Amino acid sequence: MKPEIIIKDHEHFDKLMSRIAKNVDDNGCQHNFKNLRLSCSDLEDWQDIKVNFKETMEYMESRGGYCDCEILMNVPFADEPINS
Repeated sequence: MKPEIIIKDHEHFDKLMSRIAKNVDDNGCQHNFKNLRLSCSDLEDWQDIKVNFKETMEYMESRGGYCDCEILMNVPFADEPINS
């Protein structure tokens, strides 16, 4: 199974965002990607997919998501990379 990058138009993007939000509510934001990593792992458990965490994280960073809470605040609203 090829690892998938979870980007805005991926079928599981909204599920990933919801899970990150729940994990941030439960754990707080540590200003890192701990909740993103946990959420990707949860998504793998629920769906028959393997998430490419490194490239998913890079996608999030390119759209202003430099930590878990910034992913929630910025990534859903960024259509293009902010650093291009």
